[in-house]
Amino acid sequence: ADDLRERLVELVEASRAANIAHLEAAETSGWVDAQIEVVAAQTQHAVRLEARRYHSACQLLTDFYFAAMGSGLPAPRPRPPVINALAAPEEKPEPVEEKKGKAKAKAKGKEEPPPEEKLDEASRRRRYIEPTKDPETGQILVPGRWEFPFLRDLVTQARAVL
Repeated sequence: ADDLRERLVELVEASRAANIAHLEAAETSGWVDAQIEVVAAQTQHAVRLEARRYHSACQLLTDFYFAAMGSGLPAPRPRPPVINALAAPEEKPEPVEEKKGKAKAKAKGKEEPPPEEKLDEASRRRRYIEPTKDPETGQILVPGRWEFPFLRDLVTQARAVL
C-alpha cells in the first residue's frame, strides 16, 4: 500500500510539473494576447457595423418622410466618424462632439473628467484586478477579475457617433 501511495504521489508531482511547464509556455507564447487582440478587433468591427446600420436607417427614414411629404430628398447626412478604440493613443482621432448644444454647455463651466491613467498597449486590451482581501483575516472580500479598458473607449466613441 505504501508503494502504491508513493507511486501515485510521484505521478501527481510529475503531472503537476508538466502542467506548470505547459502553463508557462502558454503564458509566454503570446497566444492569449493574440486571442484577445482578435476578439477586440471583432468587437470593434461589430460596433462599427451597428453604427453604420443606424446611420443608414436614419437616412432611409428621413428620405422616406421627405418623399412622403413631397419635399424631394434632403441632402445626405454626413458619414459618421470612424470608431477606433484600438488605435494607439497618439493615433486616435479627435473626440467626436455628441451634439452642438452640449458642446457649448460643456465649454461654459463644466469640469472635464480626470484624465485616465496611461496604460501600455497590452494593458489597454486587458488587465487583471487583484482580489481585495480583509487585512485582518486575509479572507477574499472581492474576487480578482479581468477588465477590458478598450471597451470603455469603444462604447464612448459609439455613443458619440449616435
